[in-house]
Amino acid sequence: MPAANAAETCGVATTGAWVCFVADGDLIKVQDTSADGHRAVGNWYTSDGRSGTCHNTLGKGKWKTCNYDFSENATVTYRAEVREGTTLIRSSSWRTDTVKGCPSGQVCSG
Repeated sequence: MPAANAAETCGVATTGAWVCFVADGDLIKVQDTSADGHRAVGNWYTSDGRSGTCHNTLGKGKWKTCNYDFSENATVTYRAEVREGTTLIRSSSWRTDTVKGCPSGQVCSG
């Protein structure tokens, strides 16, 4: 499992996918953890009605970082998924964290 910095929560995983959320940088990070030919996906939705997916098709051991402009103090609920194209194969449970007040793409905690 990857080491998380103070602002990063790496708390959702399923066989083949690991997802981290950076609360003060508006980032969803997805690692493919299996050489199985499937994509690793971070699926998310927010308390203000937005939703999306961050797809990692780079292969085992590689990270994909997706940068979003989440609303400050909104909550983001996310999970790790393994997919074949758009077909869901397996997923982790959902986790919810709060977005911190920091400009998109920047890490503001010390």
